[in-house]
Amino acid sequence: MEFVKLRELLINDTKNPEYGVGISSKLELLEFNILNKIPFINEKKQLSIIASRPGMGKSTFMLQVATTCALIGNLPCYIFSLKETKEEIFYRIFSFAHNKDTINELPIEICACKKSNIEDLEKEITTHITEGIVFIDSMELVISPSYRRTLAKLKSIAIDKNLHIVLTTSLPRIVGNQKERLKVLSKLKYFNAADDIMVLHREPFDFNHPEKSNEVELIVTDGYFSEVDFKMLYWHKYFFNA
Repeated sequence: MEFVKLRELLINDTKNPEYGVGISSKLELLEFNILNKIPFINEKKQLSIIASRPGMGKSTFMLQVATTCALIGNLPCYIFSLKETKEEIFYRIFSFAHNKDTINELPIEICACKKSNIEDLEKEITTHITEGIVFIDSMELVISPSYRRTLAKLKSIAIDKNLHIVLTTSLPRIVGNQKERLKVLSKLKYFNAADDIMVLHREPFDFNHPEKSNEVELIVTDGYFSEVDFKMLYWHKYFFNA
């Protein structure tokens, strides 16, 4: 288990030696002003969760958040990918970045390991990382006695090291209106160690209203669901430049 800097992956990439200008993420992200929609950017937090049912794009959203934090906030970002290789993560981040010069400057490091136990994560974080934001994708792939144990340990690490940790996790299928969805989410008591929970929700594709397929609802709340804020993201427009 070791971290690799994004710029090192760029240097060692032999498949695409000539990079053109990619998506102008800096312009897109500044127009969207996504940083103001992410709670832990403006407030001191220790543990945040990005949650959704499978297929909603939580891993993509996590990488978009990391890229934004590094690109606009100049925050060191460390990504533990427990399901993709470092090369796959590199290419996905490159799709968000402006060009190879931008990639070269981004303070992002990637550690790819197929599954990992909580003790290994703790050791790598405490010995390698001194500041910035840690992203872990995903909680289901962390080998631990329970989700409660995983969250409690990560929260303890974040407090001890004065870091922010962002963790992705899957949810069961959630249906119904906003109030009904929130009722289902509030039953997930193992989330109550988190300072912030960001839940992505998108309705099934509607052939009568295909434009709605681009809309993603972002529910921002705390682990006790005492304060809830509903926002609408326009996924393809802002994250895929469609």
